[in-house]
Amino acid sequence: MRSFFDKAGSVFLLLILMVLLFPVNDAKAAEKPDSLKKVIAVGVRSTLEELNDFRPGYIYLTVENRSDSLLTIDRIVLAEKPSFISIKSSAFDRDTVSSRESSLPYRMGQPVRPGEWRVYPVYVAATDQVRPGDHLLLFNIYYHHNSKIPQYGSVLAEHKLKVKVFGEDEVLGALSNAVTFLMFPGFIMIVAFGMVWNLFLRGEKAEKFSEYFKAGKITDLRFWVISITLSLFMALFGYPWLTGKLRFIGRRDYLYGYGFHDIVWMWLLSVFLGVTVSLTAALLLFGWKKVMELKKSRDFENDFKESDDPIIFLRKMVRKGIDSVVLVRVTITDSKEMGWSIEPDSLGKKEFWIIPFIDVLWQKQVTELYDEFDIKINGATPSKLNSILETIDKGIAQKPQGTGLAAVSWAKADGFIVKPQEIVRERIDFDAVKECVVRAAI
Repeated sequence: MRSFFDKAGSVFLLLILMVLLFPVNDAKAAEKPDSLKKVIAVGVRSTLEELNDFRPGYIYLTVENRSDSLLTIDRIVLAEKPSFISIKSSAFDRDTVSSRESSLPYRMGQPVRPGEWRVYPVYVAATDQVRPGDHLLLFNIYYHHNSKIPQYGSVLAEHKLKVKVFGEDEVLGALSNAVTFLMFPGFIMIVAFGMVWNLFLRGEKAEKFSEYFKAGKITDLRFWVISITLSLFMALFGYPWLTGKLRFIGRRDYLYGYGFHDIVWMWLLSVFLGVTVSLTAALLLFGWKKVMELKKSRDFENDFKESDDPIIFLRKMVRKGIDSVVLVRVTITDSKEMGWSIEPDSLGKKEFWIIPFIDVLWQKQVTELYDEFDIKINGATPSKLNSILETIDKGIAQKPQGTGLAAVSWAKADGFIVKPQEIVRERIDFDAVKECVVRAAI
C-alpha cells in the first residue's frame, strides 16, 4: 500500500509541475516579440515632406525609454541616403555626414531615464543637382539596456522624402507643352528661333508663319520631332560640352541630376542657341538674296540694249562668251535691211541680236597702234574680240596725246540697220556671207 501511495504522490507532483511550468514557458515565448517595445520606442517627427535644392529643413529622431531601468544610446548611424542629400546635426555645422563616417556627431553615452524622451535633430539639405522623386533616409540607432542582464541592440528609423527641383513646376507649368525637363531645351530653342525669325518676315508671310508656329507647337508632329531631337542632343552632348567650356559654370550633366541652376543655364543656353541659329540663318538668307540680286543686276547690266554704244556692246559680247568679230549676215524680211547676227542660227533660238558695222576712227598722228589694230581685224584670221578691245583701250588712253582713238560709232551704210536690234527668228533670213564687222579708218 505504501508503495502505491508513493507512486501516486509522485505522479501527482509531476502533474502539478507540468501545470505550473508550461504556462510560464508560454508567457515567456509570448513576451519575447514584445520585449523590444517595452524597452525602446523610436520615431521620426517632421513637417519636411518635400525637399528641393533651395529649401532645406529638419527632421527629428525621437527615442523613448519604456523600460523601468536606464537606457543608453551608443550611436546613431546613417544607414542609407541618396548621394545628393547632405546630412548634418545642425544647420550651423560645417561637416556633413559622409558615407565612410556615417555616425551622427551627437553626445552619446548619456543615459535616458525610464519614461524620458531624447530628441536628436537632423538637418537635411539637397545639393544643386538632385534626382527628383521619392527617396528614403534610414537611420540605425544602437543602444544598450542597463537591466539585470545588459541587452544590446539597434532599432531602425526611416523618413521618406519627395525630392523636387526648385522652380521646375513653375517653369514647366508656364510651358504647357514642355511637360518634362528632358523635352525642355528643344522646345525653347525652336520657340526662340521662331520669335527671331518672325522679325525678318513682312506682311502676309509674317502672319502665316505666326499662325503656323502657334498651331505647330500643339498639333504638328514635325515640330516635336525636331524638338525631341534637339533635346536629346543637348542631354547627351550639348549641355555637358557647353558647360564644360564655360569655366564660371563648370561641367554639368543633368542626366545624373539637376537643380534650379541647371534650369537657369539650360534656359539661357537654349535661348542663345535658338537666337544664334535664327540670326545666322537670316543672315545667310539675306546674303544669298543679295548675291542673287547682284547676279540678276549684273545679268541685267550685261543684257544688250538698242541704246548701247559700240564699245559697251562689244564688252557685253565678251562677258556673254561671244569672242568673234566675224559674224553672219542676215536680212530682215519685212524691211529688207541687212545686219550681222552676233550668234549663229541655232535650233530652238527664238530671238537674235542684229548689229550694223562698227567704224573705229583713229587720230591722224597715230602710227603703230593703227597698224596693230588693222592687222587684228583685217588679217587672214581676225583676232579675238577681247584682243581687239585691248587695242581700243590703248587708243582711248592715248587720245589726249593725239596718237590714239578718235571715235567708235555704228556705221550708217545703205541697206543696213543703223543700231542694234533684237528681232524674232521668223523675221530674218540667214545668208552664207560672213565678214568682220569692225572697220578701221583714219
